Amino acid sequence: MARTDDEIEVWGDGEQTRSFLYIDQCVEGTVRLLRSDFPGPINIGSEEMVTINQLVDLVAEIAGKRIQKRHIPGPQGVRGRNSDNRLARQKLLWEPTQSLRTGLELTYKWVEQPGRQEFTLRHDHPTPGTLPSIEAYAAGPSPQMLVSEPRPNPTKSRQASTQNSSR
Repeated sequence: MARTDDEIEVWGDGEQTRSFLYIDQCVEGTVRLLRSDFPGPINIGSEEMVTINQLVDLVAEIAGKRIQKRHIPGPQGVRGRNSDNRLARQKLLWEPTQSLRTGLELTYKWVEQPGRQEFTLRHDHPTPGTLPSIEAYAAGPSPQMLVSEPRPNPTKSRQASTQNSSR
């Protein structure tokens, strides 16, 4: 986590625009598409555009911190990118219902939870290599899908094996 007055590097001038969508909104749009009869591609995204500079400022405001931006040379991609949801509204009767700010507030609240455990996804299914249906994921994690075992830390594993081999 950044501290007040920390600095973040931003590639270019930070005026390139993007749109972001909270994951619950993305899942809802995707499930609606999968359940529909529509055979073509549809944008599942947000039409709310934000510059990268505005994004940094918004996250800092949500966190209650002052963050300095240092603009550096680097890839910027296209100058602006946004989702056109006209087809999603027409064919799926769907559009995002949460603002970028709301999604970031929910995400920040989740990230800063004390004692938050990492979860690993399990694929314990009858046929190796198969995944549960999208409905299973949309319904939320089941005990079979999530395990509260911490993921192994590869650095610690390498250190332990190096120490054991040097004895």
